[in-house]
Amino acid sequence: MNLNNIALRRKICVLHCACLWARKSGLEGFATLIKEWPGDLYNNTIIVQAVVDHLKKDPQNRTLLRTLAELYTYDQRYGRALEIYLTLRHKDVFQLIHKHNLFSSIRDKIVLLMDFDSEV
Repeated sequence: MNLNNIALRRKICVLHCACLWARKSGLEGFATLIKEWPGDLYNNTIIVQAVVDHLKKDPQNRTLLRTLAELYTYDQRYGRALEIYLTLRHKDVFQLIHKHNLFSSIRDKIVLLMDFDSEV
């Protein structure tokens, strides 16, 4: 088996993600894997769709929402990641805004951010 083949490595990573997810405590392991592994190592489109599908059944799952924000960030869909981080009131929202220069995207969310900042 040639592991230098990028397509093959991506398929193996997706399979590994699916196995982690299937375990009872798998969502936390899955979330950790997404956060720690490089985003170009797996097929982001497939993983995003799986997370979105699962969120339809469990829309308040904070672990999956946080993971989806990570996936959107890898995919350079910063606006979607921003919305999720704001909804979760996640501390990474400020890093995302600064790192990707999203200041124009938050004009209508300044009050929410100010309120959020006082809680962090």
